[in-house]
Amino acid sequence: LWWESSSSGSKRGDFLIIHLRKGRVNVAVNLGRDALKSVTTKLSVLDGKWHRVAVQRRDLQTTISVDGKVTTIVSSSEATQLNTNGLVYLGGRRRHGLQHKFKGTFVGCVRRLTIRGTSIDLHSDVVSARSPPECRLSRS
Repeated sequence: LWWESSSSGSKRGDFLIIHLRKGRVNVAVNLGRDALKSVTTKLSVLDGKWHRVAVQRRDLQTTISVDGKVTTIVSSSEATQLNTNGLVYLGGRRRHGLQHKFKGTFVGCVRRLTIRGTSIDLHSDVVSARSPPECRLSRS
């Protein structure tokens, strides 16, 4: 998942990225005035089971929970807000040219996505979509 500001292509753009690194959840945060902060959880999620991943941002702190096991990132800048333009990329990102490079795309399934308390409809709230057959959701 990639959530960014409209100026993420610049060195000052805000973004929050949730991705997998060697089977573990990694969260990277840049609040625009700060160096990139990144943390990888200890729990592997490559076991064929569903996992609950929750990320919360408040002031300088970003909390990541995977199946109830919590890890925290603390930003060191004066910036406390994650300013975004509302665009969320799930599975990969088309635009390039960022200062920070993240390689690869997400391989896996997402059953539910909630942002700021709002449930995202993975069928109708998308601009484009490609999912592996084993991840296709029914509308029931």
